[in-house]
Amino acid sequence: MRRVSFARAFLEALGATEVRFGNIADDFVQGEVLFDPSDPKERQEFRWRITEEEVPGEDALQLLRLLRDEKLLSIDKLRVSRDELRERFQRASGRKISDSGFSNIVESVERIEIPMLDDGQERGDSFFIHE
Repeated sequence: MRRVSFARAFLEALGATEVRFGNIADDFVQGEVLFDPSDPKERQEFRWRITEEEVPGEDALQLLRLLRDEKLLSIDKLRVSRDELRERFQRASGRKISDSGFSNIVESVERIEIPMLDDGQERGDSFFIHE
């Protein structure tokens, strides 16, 4: 299920140590993010309203894994320039990619917002990544 893999990579890029999925329906995935498993206050429920068809492509998933593996986020903000990120992405993927092609990948990740839940209700705060 691409939504689960993508949500996990997205939340791990933001520092999650564990992502637990509970309710998965045709139009959303819901679960809990743990940032420090030993501290019950460092948990947050989420619900991402998305279908399998709406999930960004494989390049976006690869970018999220790069962000996670190389720890390129400071909380939710990129720690490197877009040019440096593109160079790292090209090295990791083993292929050249145009400026516009890479911009499309970055923007597909930046458009994602995974709403946080409090007591099962969306309260307006969400997980996101920005430059």
